[in-house]
Amino acid sequence: MSIVWQIPQYALIGVSEVFASVASLQFAVTVAPKSMKAVITGLYYFFSGVGSLLGTAIISTLSYSNTWFNSQDYGNINCRLPCNNSGHSNVTVYSNSDSCHLDYYFYLLAGVELLAMILFLIVANKFGLNVDQLVQTGPSREDNKGKQLERPGANSR
Repeated sequence: MSIVWQIPQYALIGVSEVFASVASLQFAVTVAPKSMKAVITGLYYFFSGVGSLLGTAIISTLSYSNTWFNSQDYGNINCRLPCNNSGHSNVTVYSNSDSCHLDYYFYLLAGVELLAMILFLIVANKFGLNVDQLVQTGPSREDNKGKQLERPGANSR
């Protein structure tokens, strides 16, 4: 499997990170109550860390079980060379070509992402955000005592 196959995935990951972080932080600022804004922002960063921890746990588990790749495969260029149709590496120098299945790992990640997308769609359909009301009222402009602040430039004449 060539490394070039990873370029579209990493490009999409970069774009999705931008969209997800902007949307999450905008949600924390505009929709959440003032007392929950910091909590929602903290939860966003917490679950970003949980995602990284989950990725590390998957790699450690698969490496420990020696099913698709083992710890010696890290940095071994022969494991990353294209495999033939039976899954064996095309290089005869590589001693254990049966463990060269990084493509299975990427298929597993695609399956995890598919499950996450299905979960997101279920939660998004259950969440009832009234966008029209949000657009009319705009973001919260309250200070810490609950008083309505004046808009900048309203009485500047």
